[in-house]
Amino acid sequence: MIINVREFIWGIDFGEVGTMGRTKERSKLLRSWIDKSKSGQAEWIVGYLSKKNDESALAKYLMEESTSVEAQYSDAVSGNGNALAWVVLGKMLDDHSSSLIESDEGSRELMRSMRGAWQQKKYREQNGKQVSIMLPYELISEVDKVARDSGQSRTYTLEQMIGEAADNFQRGSRRLGKRVVSLQKQLDKEKKDSLAIANTLGQWVDALSKALAQEVKARGECEAMGVDGGEASDLFKDLLEERVAELEAQVPALKIRRSRFRRVRDYFVELAKG
Repeated sequence: MIINVREFIWGIDFGEVGTMGRTKERSKLLRSWIDKSKSGQAEWIVGYLSKKNDESALAKYLMEESTSVEAQYSDAVSGNGNALAWVVLGKMLDDHSSSLIESDEGSRELMRSMRGAWQQKKYREQNGKQVSIMLPYELISEVDKVARDSGQSRTYTLEQMIGEAADNFQRGSRRLGKRVVSLQKQLDKEKKDSLAIANTLGQWVDALSKALAQEVKARGECEAMGVDGGEASDLFKDLLEERVAELEAQVPALKIRRSRFRRVRDYFVELAKG
């Protein structure tokens, strides 16, 4: 069998070129979702790599110590504080990352999982987060009945029910909030009225106590008028002490609130000084 060496060599070259072309195309495709214009994406990539703690060659290259050093230098120069995200994003798009993706299956798997996670994130932002709820069979039957009666799907009916329940809850919360505000205003008014009443009561007690002290003093002086000399003064003092003790025993409510009202004895002391 005769082999054309030139054709054999050219066949190898063309085969390698074809394989390299497909590999580069795959690398380009795996990075096609990366967009430098989205600053939030760069920060998300750093967060993803930090949480995943991947051991692939690409992950090690992106998060190596020199990356952090370069980011710290950029932060010091620019003062932005988010240089790490942009350094990592730039390295993801450079030739070395492309080479790692082409040659290392672990690096390709990292790019696939990262691309899928990013696409899922964007989908949830646009369409809402998908959740799974375990419902009792009886409740599912009720939902199905409502769905059949309204000619809607179970999912749409359940979505409507949850939405209506949320709206009702929010309306109830707003009503409750207004009620709380109204009650707070009423409570503040009651406090002001209570203080006004207490002040008025204090003024009345003060005026009446002064008048009572004057009356008791006058009566004591009258009773002591028939006694001669120093005995009259002693008798007056004894009578006054007796009347004060009787009055203090008759007004226990005022004793409890001495911080606001003066003692009965204080009025007599003030009257004696005057």
